[in-house]
Amino acid sequence: MATIVHNMKAYCVGRELVEKLKKAIDRGNQAYKDGDLSKAEDFYTLGINSVPPSERPGCWIKPLLQCYSNRRTTRMGFGRIREALGDCLMAAALDP
Repeated sequence: MATIVHNMKAYCVGRELVEKLKKAIDRGNQAYKDGDLSKAEDFYTLGINSVPPSERPGCWIKPLLQCYSNRRTTRMGFGRIREALGDCLMAAALDP
């Protein structure tokens, strides 16, 4: 029974993270479409930071990778190549 409760809590946390990440992606994408790259970068960063560093990869990995990818694109738009490369490396480390 304890395992079932633990799995349900992990599922709920994963689902909450997915929702936070998707919301950040949607808001970032809208800001990007509106030409506000700074705001877009902030939303993607907010999504990335919503995942605790100690959290093990789960159902939220794909939206997290999308946040890194979209932030990379935004940073490329600013000409901040090293920071964009850092996002690529972080994504590769999460999903080799």
